[in-house]
Amino acid sequence: MKSAKYLVLSASVLALASCAGVPVADKNLPFSDISKGWSAADKASDTASSEVRNGWLDDFEMAALSDFVDEVLKNNPDFQATARRMEAAGYNVKVTRGNLYPSLSASIGVSRRSIQNPFAPSNNVSVGLNARWEVDVWGRLSAQTAASNADFVAAQYDRQGARLSLAAQVAQAWFDVMEAQAQLDLAQKTVESFERAVRIVEKRFARGLSTGLDLRLIVSNYEASRASESSRKNQLGQQKRRLELLAGRYPAASITASGEIPDLSGDVPVGLPVNLLERRPDIQAAKARLYSAGYNSQAAGKALLPAFSITASGNNSSQGFSDILQLDNIF
Repeated sequence: MKSAKYLVLSASVLALASCAGVPVADKNLPFSDISKGWSAADKASDTASSEVRNGWLDDFEMAALSDFVDEVLKNNPDFQATARRMEAAGYNVKVTRGNLYPSLSASIGVSRRSIQNPFAPSNNVSVGLNARWEVDVWGRLSAQTAASNADFVAAQYDRQGARLSLAAQVAQAWFDVMEAQAQLDLAQKTVESFERAVRIVEKRFARGLSTGLDLRLIVSNYEASRASESSRKNQLGQQKRRLELLAGRYPAASITASGEIPDLSGDVPVGLPVNLLERRPDIQAAKARLYSAGYNSQAAGKALLPAFSITASGNNSSQGFSDILQLDNIF
């Protein structure tokens, strides 16, 4: 019974100790010139960059394109895989953060035996409780937690970068389909024009007003225009299939890219600061991974130091569940 009392007391001590401040990972990383990164200025920069990334598509003023980009972001398997990796990194943060707090485990066992009288067996019920808490004296666990946090931030930027890249690919493929359709329309008009010319020259040749050379030349041009039309059809089909694959659809070349190619006549402003490049998601992701590597280096170095843990365990046994849960048997 005394072991159960000590267990309850030890668990209380662990609970109070866990409320104390958790050691913070050492900020003196090997790259001190970058270690000022998690600042309000960077958060403001990230917010501004999000506005830029989310607004550029609206400059085309094409509702059909915007809707199709939304469909692609929902159905593209590569982008969904990137999103799932971000979620996995978030769950890993919870796992590593849990190492900073006490862990509890319980066990229960039931046995039934008959030694002297087989018709009167006896039951035995046992319950055990174990508690353990590793005191983060050197900050190793907090460094691991900081590393997992940085990995999660990097995964978030990876998702933003994948979103931006995929939207740009879709917009480019959309305009490629529109261009291929315009080229096909022009090729079809050219075929119709040469077809009319062939009929005219044939009539003139029948009347003796045109030579055989003129007829062969116009027929050759007509056949060349038909070959060009066939090539334009194949090119349009390829561009449509590419666009459908980005959306996770079956590549049936049945999609239609509506709208007109926009006229973007605006110039890039002069004198933009170079630090605008820091808004790029891939640069921010690399920066976060640099933090993660630094924190992992800290954790690896501190793993060479002794670890201190507080453990407590207790058990109780009785002939039935109703007896084992009574306060008199516990205290």
